[in-house]
Amino acid sequence: MMLTFYNQITLRNEKKENIKKM
Repeated sequence: MMLTFYNQITLRNEKKENIKKM
């Protein structure tokens, strides 16, 4: 469960970075 939670946070951070790049 910890890994899944961590992965979700990483995905959110990547999405935020992508939006900033756009």
